[in-house]
Amino acid sequence: MSKLQTQENGAAVMQDAQPVNWLKLPWLLLWLLPALAVVAGLTTVYIAVRYGDSMVKDDYYKQGLAYNVQQQADRQAADLHLRAMLVPVNSQWLLTLSAEKMPVLPEVLLLQLSHPTDKSVDQQITFTRQSGQQYAATVSALVETNWYVQLHPEDDSWRLRGRWQSGAAAQLQPEIL
Repeated sequence: MSKLQTQENGAAVMQDAQPVNWLKLPWLLLWLLPALAVVAGLTTVYIAVRYGDSMVKDDYYKQGLAYNVQQQADRQAADLHLRAMLVPVNSQWLLTLSAEKMPVLPEVLLLQLSHPTDKSVDQQITFTRQSGQQYAATVSALVETNWYVQLHPEDDSWRLRGRWQSGAAAQLQPEIL
């Protein structure tokens, strides 16, 4: 690097300037690092407030206490050898319930669709029995994503769970942990 300097007689002389070594400027580091930490902290606060975590349920304690009841519903579905096939055809959805050890099938089944990250788009769909093991429901448009699915009767005596990718068929079965 060069620097232009003027001498007493008015002549301009070029002198070589030394590059600045930033590590030799402690005052810059003393101001720059805390300033960056403040900016990073404010950015983190903004993200936390703007995009809150909706995956945590408000009644998590009650849900923790109900864990055994939910596991009992899964065991009941396994004991009855329940399986279900969900087939969406545009707005008309068909559900086939395979129940080897269930003498009387329920007239109404409830299907809960849970979005992985946005609780505001969760839906509950009511299926009514058409004939035999066939159920049907009309569904409005959904967000294209990978959904968590839970099927159960109105009395919650059993449940089937699974994952469903929008537009595809899904197999639901008991999940015993």
